Amino acid sequence: MVLRFIDKMKLIQGNRCFSEWKGSVVDSVVGAFLTQNVSDHLSSSAFISLCARFPRQQQDGNATWPECKSDSEWTKSCHAEKSTSVANIVDTHVEVRAKKKPKVGSKSCEANKANIQQKKGWKVGSEHIDWDALRKEAIQHGYTSEVRGVKTEDAADWDAVRQADVNEVAKAIHARGQDNVLAERIQNFLNRVVEDHGSIDLEWLRVTPGDKAKEYLLSIYGLGLKSVECVRLLTLHQVAFPVDTNVGRIAVRLEWVPLKPLPESLQMHLLELYPVMESIQKYLWPRLCKEDQKTLYELHYQMITFGKVFCTKSKPNCNACPLRMECKHFASAYARLKLPGPQEKQENKVVVWTRASTAFENASKSFSNATDVPTAQFAALLHNTSSEPIIEEPMTPEEEQIVEQIPDIEDLCFDDPDEIPTIKLNTESFVRNIEELVQKDDSKLQIEDISKSLALLPPTAASIPPPQLKHSRHLRTMYQAYELPDGHPILRRLKFEERDPDDPSPYLLILYSPEKEVSNGKPCDCTSCNEAKCCGFLSKEEENIFVKCSFMIPCRTAMRGSFPLNGTYFQVNEVFADHYTARNPVLIRREEIWELKRHSIYVGSSVSTILKGLSTEEVQYYFWRGSVCVREFDRATRYPKPLGPWLHLLPTMRKKSQQTL
Repeated sequence: MVLRFIDKMKLIQGNRCFSEWKGSVVDSVVGAFLTQNVSDHLSSSAFISLCARFPRQQQDGNATWPECKSDSEWTKSCHAEKSTSVANIVDTHVEVRAKKKPKVGSKSCEANKANIQQKKGWKVGSEHIDWDALRKEAIQHGYTSEVRGVKTEDAADWDAVRQADVNEVAKAIHARGQDNVLAERIQNFLNRVVEDHGSIDLEWLRVTPGDKAKEYLLSIYGLGLKSVECVRLLTLHQVAFPVDTNVGRIAVRLEWVPLKPLPESLQMHLLELYPVMESIQKYLWPRLCKEDQKTLYELHYQMITFGKVFCTKSKPNCNACPLRMECKHFASAYARLKLPGPQEKQENKVVVWTRASTAFENASKSFSNATDVPTAQFAALLHNTSSEPIIEEPMTPEEEQIVEQIPDIEDLCFDDPDEIPTIKLNTESFVRNIEELVQKDDSKLQIEDISKSLALLPPTAASIPPPQLKHSRHLRTMYQAYELPDGHPILRRLKFEERDPDDPSPYLLILYSPEKEVSNGKPCDCTSCNEAKCCGFLSKEEENIFVKCSFMIPCRTAMRGSFPLNGTYFQVNEVFADHYTARNPVLIRREEIWELKRHSIYVGSSVSTILKGLSTEEVQYYFWRGSVCVREFDRATRYPKPLGPWLHLLPTMRKKSQQTL
């Protein structure tokens, strides 16, 4: 079941094998908080904003980590932290207790106790466990501070996040939603780690047995079974399998999890609620526990991608789904389309009953006057007549005589599709380009260089229009971009970072095509579009030499290879639009991009929206030969930014712009 699903998904969604990202365990725990009950692009943007607001402190280019202390030093530092950093939390509860002392065992006392545990990042009933014993056990098994290298560096200064005002943390993740609740939970978790272990370091969980690591992570307030299994599988590289909403929905629809027979009035494709994710995980885990970590990682990654692209919660793309013949949801919907509905069945019953009753009355009248018919035969005839309706078959239509239509004489004049079109060249540009090549070096001049000096006229004057590099639609905008190889002069000139060696996507360049739409979503009302400052269009002379371009940065390179939960927030082929060049396109000579390969980019608000309604071939083309872009990235501040309107105009903004016309 597992391998067959992975093989089918590889053909459509491409490779989702394990590829290790950089990041610490604390990064992944905070990332697990941010991924709960929200789409991936919002949670990932929230984490990027949090890291940009609280950047990791560096010294001489290397992160400074606390040295691994002895057991006595851990105890002293723990008591010191309790008296300083956690003093604010203790003071608030001392003030509450001074007002009224509840009786031991009362409901108010238990509620106050649970509130204190939540504030300290504990779940109810877990404060009596010595969790630092797990860290001491990891030290005995060889864990030291030297184990932490570049791959386990923190993405943010978590100590600064812990000591910051909760409103400041909430402001950094405001775009995600539930910012106040999550900011408090993140700070409580960080305070608990410092109180239990003396510093913000959970890397010892990597050498802790899986069952003990699971028990420790489940004791953190705010983490459920799904979040804990995500941290174990994706960060600790342990054998686990998290079941989120996408995985649970797919498992039910593909009948990996059996369901009781549904009532006749309820079809499978009309179900809105599925079994609890924990119950689905308990059923699947005994059947998946024998697989290794890399296989479970690829299965999980393929399933969550499949749930976003094909098997969505509402209106799934069943027509393009490669597993529709195995899907119970599709079978229910297909049968519903073929069979008549409840209202249609009732109408058919009425028609049959009226025909049968009419036939019964006519037969009774005809046989009432017949005296020579035996009583048994009369009853049999009545029985046969009343049970079978009268079916009237329509007459066979006569064959239509086809009359040959004589074509008009105007239709005889048509363009020959095999005719070779003519290309009008700009003679002045052609001569000027040849002179420039000759003046450079006569000895190195070759025929290939002269062929590159051909310059087409602007689209208005050429007989053959240039290829369309931008296709705007309601849910997505597709671009034909140019791939920039590593070390290209354009990248060095604009000081872009070197591409991460594990990044599967290259740097991309797209031509600026504003379509007379400015940043506020309103159409341009200028009188002349030749000025580049207004609409972004170049003059006719500049158009023959330069093009205005914006750049796309691969997400792994933009994140410098570091992101929580092994980067599964992102798609493999996701890129960011460079914020500066998207708002201020740069001029690039045409000759610098002549020989570059083409690459397709799909721009939209989310991956699910971009791929909605596409065919199987189109989705496959997107995953194998295309990239997706849902946000911009500011290289200076390292903050995510929303897409500019010329890259993709959202449907809401499109409606506003149409209303202003």
